[in-house]
Amino acid sequence: MSDDKQTTDQKRMVEETNIKKTTKEELDSIEVEEKAPSFWQIVFSTMSAFLGVQSNKNRVRDFKHGNFLAYVISGLIFTAVFIFCVVFVVKLVLSNAGM
Repeated sequence: MSDDKQTTDQKRMVEETNIKKTTKEELDSIEVEEKAPSFWQIVFSTMSAFLGVQSNKNRVRDFKHGNFLAYVISGLIFTAVFIFCVVFVVKLVLSNAGM
């Protein structure tokens, strides 16, 4: 059992060291639009970030041409909406359960 755990730990360490870090040169080489992202692109980028499925191309676009404040505000709005939805669903379930 300890050999299996040690092997699993070693595999995890190898995977963590093999994670590729994007360098500045690689970011510059990726073809992205040369204009700032639109309102809907910011919305979709924020939603993708919430789900953890942002593409590298969009991430590079966001960091190169995006406005930091727009993403912060968008993230705060989506966080507030998410919390509101969770509270609403919990209250709905509790009221239907008779609590």
